[in-house]
Amino acid sequence: MNKTVKDLILVVLGSFIFAAGVNAFIISGNLGEGGVTGLAIILYYAF
Repeated sequence: MNKTVKDLILVVLGSFIFAAGVNAFIISGNLGEGGVTGLAIILYYAF
């Protein structure tokens, strides 16, 4: 397998795991988060 394809698959997998964690723990627990994720959560609750 090409190294670039393998890296891309790992990045997508890591992003999926991170998104699942944010949805499972941060949003359901009404907790705050910093950075871009925090801004996305603010926009999620605002609209």
